[in-house]
Amino acid sequence: MRPDPLSSPPLSAVDYAWLRMDDPTNLMMINGVLVMEGPVDLGRLREVMVKRLLPIPRFRQRVATPPKGGWPRWEADPDFDIDHHLTPVTLPEPGDDAELRAVIEGLASAPLDPTRPLWHFHAIANYRGGT
Repeated sequence: MRPDPLSSPPLSAVDYAWLRMDDPTNLMMINGVLVMEGPVDLGRLREVMVKRLLPIPRFRQRVATPPKGGWPRWEADPDFDIDHHLTPVTLPEPGDDAELRAVIEGLASAPLDPTRPLWHFHAIANYRGGT
């Protein structure tokens, strides 16, 4: 059975190039850091993610690679759960730049789970009293 191109579109050439360049020694991920002055309520953050991200299909899709080396496609993750994409982390005391840097270095060097949509949020608490 052929995949439905509307529900399972092929990766763009750029996405496919990034996927092919990705390996354990050269992770092709974009990382960002947003610092909030106060604590962040994880329930509220989850609600915002559901409202803002999940209407965009790509945030609920994973990469499906054909078994014989064909062009990969985006497919809906049948087991999608936003809680697989939001992880709380707490910095050890004193929660300063050194602790934040150490945690981010570890997260930035860990590959994303290829069986799930390729994105992840880590809410890092205890950074200078904020998140």
